[in-house]
Amino acid sequence: MRDYVYVEDVCSANVMVLNTGDNNTFNIGSGKGIYIEDLYNIMKWIIGKNIPLTRRSERIGDVKRSVLDCARAKAILMLGIKGWS
Repeated sequence: MRDYVYVEDVCSANVMVLNTGDNNTFNIGSGKGIYIEDLYNIMKWIIGKNIPLTRRSERIGDVKRSVLDCARAKAILMLGIKGWS
């Protein structure tokens, strides 16, 4: 399970962090996890093609779950900012 986020949202968040003028550190992500197979099925449905999914065994050191807690970023960066979460 991974926390996927749109790259422009990450860029926007980084600009907001720079504009705070503080030396803060934030987790920037969606805060929601999705399995790669579910993401594959969504993409397959959107493009309307059945592209074979290649499965590979997990690698040593792979993180099984990576979902970010973005509460701090939302609390500090999102005050008065509409449309970003």
